[in-house]
Amino acid sequence: MSLFPIFAPATAAGPAIATHVAGVSNTSAASTWTQSDEDIGTASSDRVIVIATHNDGYPAGTDITGVTIGGSAMTQLGEVGIVEGRLEMWALAYPSGTTATFVTTYAASTNPRAMHIFSLTGTGGATTVSELATHAGPNAGNSNQISSLNLDVPENGTVIAASFNQAYSNGGAWTGVDFDNRINATGNQFFEAASKDFTAASEGLLIKRDWTTGQRVGMIAASFGPA
Repeated sequence: MSLFPIFAPATAAGPAIATHVAGVSNTSAASTWTQSDEDIGTASSDRVIVIATHNDGYPAGTDITGVTIGGSAMTQLGEVGIVEGRLEMWALAYPSGTTATFVTTYAASTNPRAMHIFSLTGTGGATTVSELATHAGPNAGNSNQISSLNLDVPENGTVIAASFNQAYSNGGAWTGVDFDNRINATGNQFFEAASKDFTAASEGLLIKRDWTTGQRVGMIAASFGPA
């Protein structure tokens, strides 16, 4: 029998992982948007559904008053009004199922609307944001429209970001995160999602969408840490 105590080694927290699962849009003017039987990814005991959503409207879009998944209310993580609309991010722990119905309600009728859906795992089911930042660009158009922000990312953390550009072009590229998906609801409104998982912590990470041409750009981004 050993006279020395036996210590179990500390177990490092598993990484937070963000997976883009769907990008959808709707062009009907209304104060409610129901997106039925939408893909939400693989079921997981610690899965959190995160959405980044945009709606059009001068000068700053229409406020979202609530979002539900399968009748359960999501929590708003952040929002920003840009010259041609509003960007918001919402989240909810939702472990079961591979599809669900989203219902978004607005303060007034609005269109078009668009939504990027992410499955987030590794946070233990927590919807807590490590940091959230936003950027609202100028009304002026033409070349070199840049939407950028800085974000702290924890060790084994992940980032979810979305950027909007009114008209002209979907050229250019993302910096700091990887492009996931693009929605073009009306032919000249580009709403993109990007994300990236990190092993090492990053302080003040530059996240940028350098649109070749455009106007009224904006961005919302959040980092999430492991459980």
